[in-house]
Amino acid sequence: MNVYAVADFAGILSFAESPPDRKGLARVRSFFSVSHPTDLPVDVFESLGTSLRFTAFGIPSEPENEKAKSSTNFPSPQAQKILLADTPWSGRLGGAVETASGRLAGALREVLSTLPQPGAYALWDGEAEVLALYRDPTGGRTIFLRTDGNRLAFSTHPDPLFALYPGKWRLCPEAVAALFAYGPARPPGNAILCEMYELAPGEALIFARRGEDFLLRREHFRLFSSAKPEVHPKADVPTALRESLLASVRGAYREGARGVFLSGGLDSGAALALLRRSAPEEVLYSASVDYEDEDAHFVPSPLLPERDAAYVEVAVRAAKSEHLTVVLSADEIASSLRSLGNLRGFPGMLDVDAALLLFFRRVAGWNAEVAWLTGEGADETFAGYPWAEEAFFGAAIAHQSGRRTDVRRLFPWMRHVEERLALLRPEVAQAVWAHLDELLLRAVERTDRHLPEDLSRAGSPKEGAVLWTSAHTALHFGSVLLERMARSGKAAGLRILFPFLDGDVRAFAPFALRGEPSLRKPLLREALAGIVPEEIRLRKKSPFPKSHHPKLAQALRARGEELMANPQAIIWTFLDRDAASRFLQSPPPHLPWFGQLLDAPHYAAYLAEVHDWLERVRPRLPDRGF
Repeated sequence: MNVYAVADFAGILSFAESPPDRKGLARVRSFFSVSHPTDLPVDVFESLGTSLRFTAFGIPSEPENEKAKSSTNFPSPQAQKILLADTPWSGRLGGAVETASGRLAGALREVLSTLPQPGAYALWDGEAEVLALYRDPTGGRTIFLRTDGNRLAFSTHPDPLFALYPGKWRLCPEAVAALFAYGPARPPGNAILCEMYELAPGEALIFARRGEDFLLRREHFRLFSSAKPEVHPKADVPTALRESLLASVRGAYREGARGVFLSGGLDSGAALALLRRSAPEEVLYSASVDYEDEDAHFVPSPLLPERDAAYVEVAVRAAKSEHLTVVLSADEIASSLRSLGNLRGFPGMLDVDAALLLFFRRVAGWNAEVAWLTGEGADETFAGYPWAEEAFFGAAIAHQSGRRTDVRRLFPWMRHVEERLALLRPEVAQAVWAHLDELLLRAVERTDRHLPEDLSRAGSPKEGAVLWTSAHTALHFGSVLLERMARSGKAAGLRILFPFLDGDVRAFAPFALRGEPSLRKPLLREALAGIVPEEIRLRKKSPFPKSHHPKLAQALRARGEELMANPQAIIWTFLDRDAASRFLQSPPPHLPWFGQLLDAPHYAAYLAEVHDWLERVRPRLPDRGF
């Protein structure tokens, strides 16, 4: 099998007797020419069988990968097996892929289960004429697709599909709930555009041909394959976790990891300390972000109690890493807000996305030769978020035991929904309420499918609930952050690896609350005793830092105020003019609405970003209205 590590891929699978859509393929290919900071040529992968034609594009994610450079030199169009891997991975195969015999379709589950996470994959078997699209269970990479008669178009980013079908989209009836209540997360399967399907985490779709139709087979892979890790008795759980973390970081080291993004917190501090243990004598790199004039403008809060700089310095000093501090200005971030619309292809996290992308670009200018580690994924596994409390666990226990519970209690990162929906026209708000619970219930069902069959082995109902909330948070909140990290890394040309997403590490989720309960992530803190400096090990959890500069809040509000100057804007199809105008002119001082960082000015800017997205995609409204 030929393996190609790429930064994004897109392609078309069509019936062999149909002439290739050269204009459409050119539009798909143009996405790669403008979206990646590399002068490498766009690789073309083509295969014509007796019944299907496969054409795909991708940019090599590793310039030194000679296999990627010569990707068009296939042995035979009739016998090629191609794996396109959208993941920061060397392309080395695991044993199951190398030893699989027979046709790819026959060994598919074994093949997919060995692939690195997070990742999105397209596997084409030219001999069997079978295409498999696979999004791994963490959801950190994405795949979108659209079928149209005798053609299937697929892409890791939605923009190639928007280019292939310009103006040929329709909002689903559930779209208003997805955009104005669920967003900036996206429901499993998307539910925003009727013609577009987004693979859910852990989903594999296998396409072949049967007569005049595509034959579809669906596979599902769980985020948790077992209810508990294979460890020694209870007292040894922290030791076993420490060993699994070290093994994960050592694996990343073998893949080229020599740098760590530091926040001054437990997770990134652990990544750097464990990387130093993996490479005692080697030069290591670290990088952190700070904001101009933050000394003057920082305001402590329960979620952001203190600044990161002092803790970053402790981690750097302990690991003796070469360090870069990137200082971003409010003007830089503000000027980037409008250009972010294409980062995800859907409305996103605004200045939080912008700051991360700007940070990564500076890091890439300093050192893009090494792979970088992040602590992303630890909070989902080890109950690190502020909502990982008794109310959340109690709702999970009620759900698992079959008792009725308010489904919205299972989505604590979705906040102040009523206040946000008060900005919509009455009939639109009514449609949101009509569809929101349905979206949430479908998401909960997705979570249930990711739990192990041996859930009874999880121990107490509380540990079973901790496992459920870990999977649920990872799938429906954490995947938003992973996508942000992956998209920003690719846009900046960085390879990013995720040691906390290793399956052996995630397996400790049921035990996350074991240990000293006064701080979040007690098991992880106990496992890291003697590994990270005590100041970091005992530091209160703090999210990715954001700028508190009043200029940035003004810029966010200004994005929303732009809508006021355009009374014909498409967004007014959804917004109540009086209520939204009052909000945009004078947002409330405090309206946290998604996760830990997005507040009232962000929602004003988010509405403007929804408007920009609607203008760019130009979808029709639902046929039956809202």
